[in-house]
Amino acid sequence: MQNWLAEGNYRADADRVLQRVLDAPEHVGELMQIVLEGSDAAQVNRASMVVGNLGRIQPGWLTPYLDAMLEALDQPRFPSVGRNLLRYLSELPSDAIPERLHGKLVDLALRITDDPEAAVANRVFAMQVVANFCDLYPDLAGELRACLTHHIPNGSPGFRSRGRKILSSLPE
Repeated sequence: MQNWLAEGNYRADADRVLQRVLDAPEHVGELMQIVLEGSDAAQVNRASMVVGNLGRIQPGWLTPYLDAMLEALDQPRFPSVGRNLLRYLSELPSDAIPERLHGKLVDLALRITDDPEAAVANRVFAMQVVANFCDLYPDLAGELRACLTHHIPNGSPGFRSRGRKILSSLPE
């Protein structure tokens, strides 16, 4: 798999590797090992892009790695890992995530949303993760509302836009 990730264009590599993984699902573990433990930044970046794309097509294939993903999100070694894992998690319905991980994921996502030093994309995906859980945990809406209301005035255009959309969709 590492050879698959070492070639030219990121986007083209990601598409090619994604197709190989879709054709041979036994490579998911190897892909996740690179994302979660790899040391070569270029390979990890490409592999994490594949994970995000794979999550849209076969989200269940990544379920066995959710614990490790949350650990990686807590201390991401490369910016792309956080961004792509949060993107995947933001697109999952809350009932696709084991209940035992809800608290850890929501806490982590709230911390990222509340961190003005975090990358904008990470904050935007993290706020969506929290919003996805507001139907299951209605009290969470108040906490998310307070966080977004505090940060929207000074946020980037992307943060403000997504934050306003989420605020308007939160249950009262």
